[in-house]
Amino acid sequence: MSGHIATWLVGGRLLVPLPNGTSSGLTTTSKGYELTLSTHCCPWPISWRTTGLLGGFNGSMQHTYCCLSEGVLQIKCRTRTFYTDSQKALMWERWRQGWTLHQIAQLFNRAYTSVQEILVRSGGIRPPQRTRSSLALTLADREEISRGVVGGQSMRSIAARVGRAPSTISREIECNGGSHAYRASEADNAAWDRACRPKHCQLFENKALAGVVTDKLWLLWSPEQISGWLKQTYPCDESQRVSHETIYRSLFIQARGALKK
Repeated sequence: MSGHIATWLVGGRLLVPLPNGTSSGLTTTSKGYELTLSTHCCPWPISWRTTGLLGGFNGSMQHTYCCLSEGVLQIKCRTRTFYTDSQKALMWERWRQGWTLHQIAQLFNRAYTSVQEILVRSGGIRPPQRTRSSLALTLADREEISRGVVGGQSMRSIAARVGRAPSTISREIECNGGSHAYRASEADNAAWDRACRPKHCQLFENKALAGVVTDKLWLLWSPEQISGWLKQTYPCDESQRVSHETIYRSLFIQARGALKK
């Protein structure tokens, strides 16, 4: 017997509506990916294979479609979709040509909602392609720095070879693990990731620090006082420090969501 049947995942149990209106409970045997029939109310041996399962077995209400065959109930968990830059470029090109979300999603064998999420981020307008600043260090520069570090050269000699200021070389090495852990390719990838904008506010990411700042603001402390007090109270913990400029931005730009009234 073959066909399609709708199922629901409720509280970690898969409920299958049978022809007579009853439901059979199905329990997991391996992290929810392989399930066996836990009741004997179904008169035939059946198994299901998903054709559109999204997400994981976290106890939430999820809807999926399964295919009836014989054997054991098996469900494949589809991991989260991460599109490459080339896939996104193709996506935007097809969108410019007038393709629908469903048609674009069929190119990647994914649900249209994953495509919609990419397009909605920039309001349906293709964002400009990211490029490196001409002032930034290149991968070739970082390879020269790496060779100089391995050779035990001084910051000034490395800076002279690369054509940069010694402070730039020192900051580059310190931001990427120091002299013993510096790697050119890893440093280049990290710099590319750090340059991505917009970035979350420091107070948005550090809730504990945001709570301390909020308490001091309620006591009518100025941002300068808060910043200075944090430096004196946590001299060895940089995660508990914030500049007064960041506090001002969080106060006057409520969209940042860090210090809401």
